[in-house]
Amino acid sequence: MTNQSRLTDYYQMRFNKFDDFNDYIDKVHMKAHFKDSHVDSKDVAYFAPELSKMNLSVDLDGQVSGLVNNLKSKKLSVKAGKATYIKGDFILKGLPYLDETFMDMRVEMAGTNKKDLDELIRNTTGKKNIALPTIVNKFGNINFNGTFTGFQNDFIAYGEFKTKLGRVVSDVNMKISKSGVPSYSGNVKTFDFDLGNLLDEELLGKITSAVNIKGKGTEINKLTEDIDGDIQYIDFKNYRYTNVKINGIFDKKYFDGSLKINDKNVQLVFDGGVNLNPALPVFNFKASIKNAKMKALKLLKDSLKVDAEFSTNFSGDNLNNIQGNLSINRVQLNNVKGIYHIDSIRLLAKGTGIDRTLTIQSDVLDASIKGQYDLNTLPSYFKALAKTYIPSLKADIVKYGTQNFQFNLKIKKFEPIAQLVAPGLQISDQAILIGNFDSQNRKATLNGFIRQLKYDGITINNIIIDENTSDKQLQAIITSDRVDLTDSLFIKNVNISNILRNDSLSLNVKMSNSDEMNQLDLNGLVEFAGDTTARISILPSILKINNEDWKIQDKVKINFQDGKTKISNFDLSNNGQLLTVDGVLSSDPQDLLLLGFKNFNLTTLNPFLKSMGVKLAGKVNGETKIQSVLKSLRVSDHLKIDSLHFNDTYIGSLLDTSSYDKADNIANAYTRILSNGKETLKIDGHLELKEEMMDLSVRMDNSELAILEPFVNELVSKLKGKISADLSVKGPFSAPQINGEVQFDKANVTVNYLKTAYTLTDKVGVENSIIRIEDLKILDADENEAIANGTVNLNNINDPELDIIVNAKNFMALNTTAKDNSLYYGQAYATGTFKFKGPTNKLFIGIDAKTEKGTVFNLPLNSSETVSSKDFITFVSKDTTKTVQKRNSFDGLTMSFKLNVDPNSTANIYTTLGKLTGKGNADLDLEINSLGDFEMTGDYIIESGNFDFTAQEVINKKFSIRQGGTIRWTGNPSAAQIQLKAIYSLRANLGDLLKAANRETSNSPSERVLTEVEMGLSGLLLKPDIKLDIFFPSNPAVKEDLQSYFNDPNNLNLQAFSLIIRRSFSPGNGKENIGEQLTSGVASTATELLFNQFNNVLSSLNLDFVDINIRSFSEANASFKFFNDRIILNAGIVDRRTTTSDLSPIGFARNSVGSEVELLALIKKDGTLVGKLANKPPTQQSIFINSGINPYTNVTSLGLIYSQQFDTFREFLQKITGKYKKNQKKKQEEERAKKEKQLLNKEAVLEEKKNKKK
Repeated sequence: MTNQSRLTDYYQMRFNKFDDFNDYIDKVHMKAHFKDSHVDSKDVAYFAPELSKMNLSVDLDGQVSGLVNNLKSKKLSVKAGKATYIKGDFILKGLPYLDETFMDMRVEMAGTNKKDLDELIRNTTGKKNIALPTIVNKFGNINFNGTFTGFQNDFIAYGEFKTKLGRVVSDVNMKISKSGVPSYSGNVKTFDFDLGNLLDEELLGKITSAVNIKGKGTEINKLTEDIDGDIQYIDFKNYRYTNVKINGIFDKKYFDGSLKINDKNVQLVFDGGVNLNPALPVFNFKASIKNAKMKALKLLKDSLKVDAEFSTNFSGDNLNNIQGNLSINRVQLNNVKGIYHIDSIRLLAKGTGIDRTLTIQSDVLDASIKGQYDLNTLPSYFKALAKTYIPSLKADIVKYGTQNFQFNLKIKKFEPIAQLVAPGLQISDQAILIGNFDSQNRKATLNGFIRQLKYDGITINNIIIDENTSDKQLQAIITSDRVDLTDSLFIKNVNISNILRNDSLSLNVKMSNSDEMNQLDLNGLVEFAGDTTARISILPSILKINNEDWKIQDKVKINFQDGKTKISNFDLSNNGQLLTVDGVLSSDPQDLLLLGFKNFNLTTLNPFLKSMGVKLAGKVNGETKIQSVLKSLRVSDHLKIDSLHFNDTYIGSLLDTSSYDKADNIANAYTRILSNGKETLKIDGHLELKEEMMDLSVRMDNSELAILEPFVNELVSKLKGKISADLSVKGPFSAPQINGEVQFDKANVTVNYLKTAYTLTDKVGVENSIIRIEDLKILDADENEAIANGTVNLNNINDPELDIIVNAKNFMALNTTAKDNSLYYGQAYATGTFKFKGPTNKLFIGIDAKTEKGTVFNLPLNSSETVSSKDFITFVSKDTTKTVQKRNSFDGLTMSFKLNVDPNSTANIYTTLGKLTGKGNADLDLEINSLGDFEMTGDYIIESGNFDFTAQEVINKKFSIRQGGTIRWTGNPSAAQIQLKAIYSLRANLGDLLKAANRETSNSPSERVLTEVEMGLSGLLLKPDIKLDIFFPSNPAVKEDLQSYFNDPNNLNLQAFSLIIRRSFSPGNGKENIGEQLTSGVASTATELLFNQFNNVLSSLNLDFVDINIRSFSEANASFKFFNDRIILNAGIVDRRTTTSDLSPIGFARNSVGSEVELLALIKKDGTLVGKLANKPPTQQSIFINSGINPYTNVTSLGLIYSQQFDTFREFLQKITGKYKKNQKKKQEEERAKKEKQLLNKEAVLEEKKNKKK
């Protein structure tokens, strides 16, 4: 033990002779077992003078043996300095010469830091100026376990480092030069290592990687490194990129290699070089980027996905000095509004000084700058330019470079880059800006034209910009021929003219022409001076609103000084109406701005509210006080509105004294409405804006329901009637708790989606924001009743959740037109169950119902259908949505229909061949999703109907459909299968037919005979197979006589088309010239088209008991229905003339005109047994059998008709005996019982779940 050292447990020295101490390092063998020992190098130097320069104290524990220059230790723990320690098994050869000492250490644990190491190295070497690189300090306290083999400046380190920056596992051979520069090779793994901190790069963050490296140096300016490996993740701009592969060479700010990123939000492939060593960096690389989600990568605030390919070969670090070209190809930008493609973007920069050009070419925009410019000091140049005309302007102006350039910008397609440049801004395809700037001559001109600009719902059309300067003034004129503020509110011919000179700005703002209802011609003067920032004076001006002149006080003054805005003498008046603004806007709570109203008529606002569906009336009196606008805003109202009307409904007189104080962020509500001396509305309470909490009391006493329309107009509109309520509204803004009762008194609402008007007179309770509906009676426009039960959950006030079941009978379920909603529209009545479930933005509607009389279905499956206002339901197929593209009223709406259709309902189906109208029976299932796509299944069996055959809207022929035709849907509505026969009936002269068939005509009757053209339609509904045939129902012998002629399909089709188009037979080749046939065909088609349109007008009158059909000037019939369609009277006139022209004078002689009357009595309601009494012209067969019959005298007949449809003979017998009907009824009852059982089971399960929750 000495003053400096303490050795325990034991210490042994072996030597041959005492003189060996003179060579202690090489001849004295030591063996020690240290325990809590302390050794000072000064004591060791006594025995080893070589250590005399060393100033080192260490604490020892463990075993040591050997010579000083060949020491071995086991489980040795050494502590030195303040934070350095090491424990393990060591072999040290070469001490005390540290630079030559070979170390083989198995380190169990070790720790140190730069400050401690620097001190130890200086004390060990005796060199006071030596220190480790400063970058080591960033590691903080370093802990290590592993192996260390080699010399101090040449070693292999294998193990794990734990540092302040993160964890590193290495297997590295490192050599440190005499100047302290390390060179290294090996494998390094990092775990959550703070690379950005190490390199002093804020854009970088942490990294986890496994790389093979070979390099030299640590500072980026001198770094040389060959790197190849995988990076599990690396942080850049606060985003963590994953799955990165790197392979390349860093050499003193030069990188050449490849980088690949396969991240979930971006895929990048980079190959090439970036050289930062020259004065201007050089970029020469190719790269591709895919699926780069810019918002997720935190590169943009808005959602945008980018795909692109880059190719570069340029030098420079900004647009002032860049030389070369940059190409970006195959760019795809994907945002919420769509996908945009940019073929290429090319940037080319060349030249210097006045000869410099910078151009950008792309299919989005073309731009160029030619001349000398300095973009960095361009803002200062503009400030200096402004100071030329505003000498009092206080601005920080730095010395700017020469600005002598021309620029040209042409926008071709702005939409793809809108999200990058200015989200929400839209510019039409035509926009040009041209500028010319010369700082030496103080020249600055800017001219431009923008076809259309849209932003935040405002559209500005045909903008012209004209700005120029002279030595004395700057003049700028901006014009637009139309500014659309809303869908229905616009301003025409806007002209803004400004002249800036000698510390003053003269301005003129004109809106609309002098003959318009609304116009403005505002003149003003802005004066700049040393004591004030600006002072504005309003000069004589014109303001016209709703064709009424408003006077602006000429002495209006607006002063800006010391952060305050003082407004005085601002009066706007019109025939007793007065708006005043007077006071100061500032942060001083003592400063007050007063807004005054005197007899202000709310109708003045209606042009601005029209697009919102709001119409106001009433007179406003009172004032609004505004204080401390710029710091702690306080607002207080004292307003009264007399004779308030909302959408033409008288509300009453409104009194409002609400207030707001930003200091405590509380708005106090106090609103009253009085009508006929009674308080009909009372609102009291407060809103805590900071906490977003409310506590309101709302009481209504026979208030007008219309006052609620602004709050519910997304669901219902046209509110009429009275409402009484006593409600408390408490809780957060997003989900307030509403409790109380609501009473409706003849409340009428129109459901926006359905366009159906309903009336309520009932009471509902509201508990915890849930409206409970129990046996609520709803009346439609025809006083038909439905009963509703369920709940409306208002906890999500923006999208209330419905759970309602409505049981209805003959109830109006839809009353829309194509203008309301192109997906579904029309009028429908139904009996059945309607279910509404889910939030309004994802509402499910389930309907299980039977259609009632008055329902008309319309399915426009042809893409050429022109949509107009129609009174029927329309289902739009995918093919037609391009023609009629209008969004659904509710996003997310889905529907499931189970419809039972009977002949009381009419179906109209539009195909490429024409409109098919029918009445029949069907059980249809429709499944409709939120995009408007739907599937339809079921068979529609037609009882009666018509087919309006059209050809490019030129030919328009009406066919009747035979009973029993079918339309079958199995999914896609446009892929329906049809099997039906359509009949075109007319009376035709047989003369031309006989001529065409080369038959004698002298002995044949020349009068017109009843003829039918049958069009058989089968296969796909939109592309049916068509087969034509001709029949003579009153004279079947004609068909038999001419069968050989009709056996030729060409003859049959020729005559069928001739009958359809010309309403007469074709005489064949050579019998009638082409001109005559064409004239006859055009005339016949024109007259029939005229009468078909007339018939459509008659049909639109909705006269259910009568059906009138005028086919030509010579043929017409009418059908009358009585006693619920059980008695049908058919009457008509027929043409007996021999002429083939429909336009020839008909006359009213017996041999020219015939009449026919038919009375049908449906003995059975389904029409299977019918009694018939008729008086009609005789048929050809009856004339042949009874030769004495006068062909111009009608024959009276009486009989019974029995008809029945069946698929098998067994079914026929069952129908005759009535057994079939009994079986069907039994089957329906079983299905109904099954459904009721399923419903009961479901309700029981739901009830059980509710009980469990309780």
